[in-house]
Amino acid sequence: MPEEKKEKFREQFTDWVARTTERRLDALPQADASRLMSRFFVEEVIGRLMPGIVPEDEVEVQNSVIDGPNDSGVDFIYRTDGHVLLVQAKLRGRDRDEQVEALGRFLDAPQRLHQAVTSKGHTLSAQLRELVSEIDWDTDGFHLFFITTGRLTKACEERFDQGVVPPDGIADFDERLDAQLLDESALNQYWREARSAGDFPKTTVVIPFVGDEDDRPWCHFSEDSGRSMYIGEVSGAVLNQLYSQHRASLFTMNIRDYVGDTSTNKSIITTATNNPSNFVFFNNGVTAIASKITEDPVKRTLNCERLSVINGAQTVRSLRRAATQRKQDQADHSLKHVRVLLRIITFDFPRESQFVQDTTRFNNTQNSVRVADFRSNDPVQKDLASRFYSLYRDGKRFAYKNKRSPSRSGEIAISLEDFAKTLHAFSYGPDDVAGGTKYLFDTTKAGGYRKVFGDPDHPCSAPC
Repeated sequence: MPEEKKEKFREQFTDWVARTTERRLDALPQADASRLMSRFFVEEVIGRLMPGIVPEDEVEVQNSVIDGPNDSGVDFIYRTDGHVLLVQAKLRGRDRDEQVEALGRFLDAPQRLHQAVTSKGHTLSAQLRELVSEIDWDTDGFHLFFITTGRLTKACEERFDQGVVPPDGIADFDERLDAQLLDESALNQYWREARSAGDFPKTTVVIPFVGDEDDRPWCHFSEDSGRSMYIGEVSGAVLNQLYSQHRASLFTMNIRDYVGDTSTNKSIITTATNNPSNFVFFNNGVTAIASKITEDPVKRTLNCERLSVINGAQTVRSLRRAATQRKQDQADHSLKHVRVLLRIITFDFPRESQFVQDTTRFNNTQNSVRVADFRSNDPVQKDLASRFYSLYRDGKRFAYKNKRSPSRSGEIAISLEDFAKTLHAFSYGPDDVAGGTKYLFDTTKAGGYRKVFGDPDHPCSAPC
């Protein structure tokens, strides 16, 4: 059986440009193509992995794309709820090296933008000045992405290692910063992770545990049903390495994509850095699910198939940020002293998909979620999202929002909740939804969910 062709960022971007602009990518000026590339990255990649930091409608998207002179080396800027997103894109030929000057200008951008609005040291376009004026430089978290289809030279890597130039007089800026340099290979990986968000991961993750005073690495609890649970401690360095290796695929079964609270992240980072011995007592730990767990007592590792973190993404990402604030060898040494409580629960894949939904829901009751969110990972919903993704009208793709995420340009958004209400009203009459949204997403025989979607544990069946 031939190997399935992997989707690539450049090819998907080229198709997107043709649909949204009705022009060929190679016919566009390079500056315009690069700005479109930053927009595609924000809408189709970051918007799926971290929807809370991107614009929610077309007007905001258009206003966030920086065009014309005095752009200060930034293609895209957006601020919301204490998060600032900055993107610079460079569309290069496959045989072109990326320019270290362009990367350096982007890494200098926070300092330059801050100076422009405080001391008038730099000239900004009116559009950019208005957007920058909304930033709270003392508390906001900053997410910087320099993306390029060119080759990264040693000079580029060395400049990136030097870090982002912080704004003058702004304390703890580095603690609130997440900067990433992505070449075409990394963009391909990000694209595939964005497309598979919400699916059960296919990889096996090997997790080493820390032994207790008797050198026991974990506690194992099992039931007659065959389900089991492992509880133990892992080092912060292990979680950092797992995130570095698997990134967003670690969190695919979250009912909502993660965007951490800046103040909470800062507290996690501070404890991990300055008070590692107490981290395990101050932190709630991490909960994950896996379809199968194989013990290796000699190596004190668990081999976890289809592992997904369902609670504690903020802890994992904050430990990663703590690591990026210092050299990697120093970070690994420091985080080895951080212990994190890890709980892994097994489930029978794919039969117990509902169990995964329930486990995720009850482990996230502290979050503000809608009743429809708890159905977002049902096989029937993921099947509908896949079916809609291949449908177009007037050059725009139908996008079925089984998970809450912003609407993108070039798509016709259909929310899970609105779709369910429309189908129920069409088939049974709007008066029959007197029970409200709770009734509509009730999966019991008395509820309306099965009337609309059929069996939630199977792909789209007859009622669809």
